[in-house]
Amino acid sequence: MWKPKSRSFNNPLWVENVPEDHPARHFYHYWRELCGDRNFALKAEFNPAQIVQCLPNIAVIKLQYDQGMFDPYLSLAGEKILKLSRLPGAGSFRKNLFSGDELEDRLYLYASLIKKPQCLF
Repeated sequence: MWKPKSRSFNNPLWVENVPEDHPARHFYHYWRELCGDRNFALKAEFNPAQIVQCLPNIAVIKLQYDQGMFDPYLSLAGEKILKLSRLPGAGSFRKNLFSGDELEDRLYLYASLIKKPQCLF
C-alpha cells in the first residue's frame, strides 16, 4: 500500500463527509452523472455552464505526459482556487506549486487515478 511522503494527503474527506450544499459535493454529483458507468467522463461532455455555482471552487487539470513524467496542466481554475494556490492562471504547474515529496506524491496519485478513479477531498 502506498504511503505518501508528504503531509499533503493527511486527513482526506470522502464525499459522504462533505456537506450536501458544498460546491465540491455538487460538482461530484454532476461529474458522476457525466461518467455514468464509465470511470471518467469525456472532456466534450463537460459543460461549465451547467455548474456555474461551482466554478469559483473548481479546477480542471489535464495530465500531460512529457519527458517520462506527468505534468499537471491547469486548464480551468476558479477564482477561489487561484487565490488559494497563488497560481497565475492556466498552464503547467508541476514546477510552480509542488516540489520534492509533495510533487512526487501528487504524480503518484495522478498515475494511480488513471488506473482506479477515486474521489477524495
